[in-house]
Amino acid sequence: MTNLRKLTRGIFIKFKQVKWSEYSWSNLDKTKLLVPFRLFTHPIDTFNDIKHEGRGSLGLANIILALFFIEGILDYFFVGYLFSNNDVQQFSLIPIFVQTVLIVVLWCIANWAMSTLLEGSGTFKEIWIATCYSLTPLVLFQVPLSLISNVMTLSEGMFYTSFSVLFTLWSLMLVFFGMMIVHDFTVSKTFGSALLSIGMIVIVAFLVLLAFSIFQQMSMFVKTIMTEITRR
Repeated sequence: MTNLRKLTRGIFIKFKQVKWSEYSWSNLDKTKLLVPFRLFTHPIDTFNDIKHEGRGSLGLANIILALFFIEGILDYFFVGYLFSNNDVQQFSLIPIFVQTVLIVVLWCIANWAMSTLLEGSGTFKEIWIATCYSLTPLVLFQVPLSLISNVMTLSEGMFYTSFSVLFTLWSLMLVFFGMMIVHDFTVSKTFGSALLSIGMIVIVAFLVLLAFSIFQQMSMFVKTIMTEITRR
């Protein structure tokens, strides 16, 4: 039996062993669906519930992140032309994926790594859930704001910019509170952990860009050599 067949058979066996009845709608804790909305009124209590009472849902966190990615796509197309330089003909999913999903993944990995050094008590799952839940204001309000921008005049652009910045700062504030509760940090320690996490993300991004640049130059070098060889 080949390795591929063994892997396929193993997955099939695991799939059959799953008790799918436990994941039916009637058995789901529907109160968890309301937890992200409690962040609007009681953010500290909500993150405490996620940390100490297991009120967070990994599946719901992933859905919120997916909606954040979709929101980025919709925002690209539906922002009023007065407030956007986006060219529909040049649309690409990669920049939006980097600005939404990838930045969240890098933040969670970096924060988990830094919190380990700083003796934080949060697990990667808790960091992931708290971070994704903190995106709720952006997910709920950014697309309606983009649609409203289509009926705004240029003189009203300050309102679009102000609300867009407000929703972003709101989500960042929730991320800050979430990390503070999840890791049981003080305000100053949370701030220091956030700075270290951002620094780690910058370093990783620099190394990735450097590796990509080197790979691109090597590819061009090899291509040039192959061209010279074939011509001779």
